[in-house]
Amino acid sequence: MPLIFMKRKILIIAGLALFIVALLFSIMLARRETTPDVTTEDISEAVRVQEVNNRNIPAFVDLSGRLVAEEKIDVFSEVGGVLLPTDPPFRPGNRFKEGQTLIRINDDEFRQSLIASRSALLQSITQVMPDLRLDFSENYEAWLAYLENFDVNRPVPPLPEPASSQERYFLTGRNVMTQYHEIRQMEVHLTKFRIRAPFTGIVTEAEITTGTLVIQGQRLGQFIKSGVYELEATVSTMDLRYVSEGDSVELRNNSLEGPVFGQVVRVGEQIDPATQSVNIYIRVVDESLREGMFMTGRVRAQTFENVESLPRNILIDGNQVFVVEDGRARLRPLDVVHQTDTAAVVKGLEDGELIIRERRTEAFEGTDVEPLNRSAG
Repeated sequence: MPLIFMKRKILIIAGLALFIVALLFSIMLARRETTPDVTTEDISEAVRVQEVNNRNIPAFVDLSGRLVAEEKIDVFSEVGGVLLPTDPPFRPGNRFKEGQTLIRINDDEFRQSLIASRSALLQSITQVMPDLRLDFSENYEAWLAYLENFDVNRPVPPLPEPASSQERYFLTGRNVMTQYHEIRQMEVHLTKFRIRAPFTGIVTEAEITTGTLVIQGQRLGQFIKSGVYELEATVSTMDLRYVSEGDSVELRNNSLEGPVFGQVVRVGEQIDPATQSVNIYIRVVDESLREGMFMTGRVRAQTFENVESLPRNILIDGNQVFVVEDGRARLRPLDVVHQTDTAAVVKGLEDGELIIRERRTEAFEGTDVEPLNRSAG
């Protein structure tokens, strides 16, 4: 019995081992039949391209900046007193024509002092008339006519010209000449109680209101000339050769329906060491503009002949591009004659050549490529 049991056990183990070997063998055969042969095949990379079409291209120098009023004044008071009302009032946004009153300060006290000084001069002249009649009779009639036309409420007229040095010395000794010039000084001072617009413009700042006590030397506000502005922009030293005084500039702003045109009026001399650029100043005349408005524009540089325009970001080392040659990417040197922030105008390419219009590194040289599309330059 034990012997029979042992034989049966050995047969079971052997059968099980044979089954496992057969199973593994069949799995290996199945894998071998289903695994395809791997073949190495070159794969071309699809790239976007641009077909070269050399032509004449006008180049422009791009610029931008904010508008500043060409004429702007800070209004200060040279006298003191209470601010009187004006029509319109001196408030931001109100417009005034040239010569119209901007500021009016109460001058009653000073005006009365001026009238008193004129009366004193009239009295002094009256007192010297007898002496003039006796000693300087040749000029007496002129002084008499002066007295008859003298009005203390009106500016003093010029004194009669002395007929001799002796007459001049006599009048100076009697204090007539000194009084006259003091009054003329006061009359000039009186005009400062009324400030008039030096040009047609608009109030942009006002620091006082009607009834305010104005102090001598106080800043009252700001007044600008409307419709005439200046734009300060920067131009790189490379583009500066294309810009000169008198050049027309096309300017735009998103809030405007169309372009406005200005003119280069000044070109700076100093180069900014940080940006290697130079300031230029553009005069713009347009009533639709406002101070502080941001403008973008361009100045026509020149027309380049037999050139192509490419995106600036596809240039390699600033003067090379990839072209498609015999199905491969090849570096091609070229001559950059002009460039902006986004585009480059180049020479050295043949009509019909395909430029790879994608940013690549030099390691892309020799790669198999397949043009994906052809766009115009």
